[in-house]
Amino acid sequence: FYLNLGVYDLQNMIEEHDRNYPVRFEYGRPEKGHSWHLKDWAGTVREMAEHIRATAPKDADVAQWNY
Repeated sequence: FYLNLGVYDLQNMIEEHDRNYPVRFEYGRPEKGHSWHLKDWAGTVREMAEHIRATAPKDADVAQWNY
């Protein structure tokens, strides 16, 4: 399916247009397969939640976002 080529294109597009965009790309190459993940899904969700809390508006009640 060559899905990696689309990811490389996305990374190049972001780097060309806005280097400050809050995104990072982690590659598991050369020996990791298509389904390789830096961390498990629970860790990914925790990292996403932390980012949301850290970048929430100052007047937001982020305590209600904790489940």
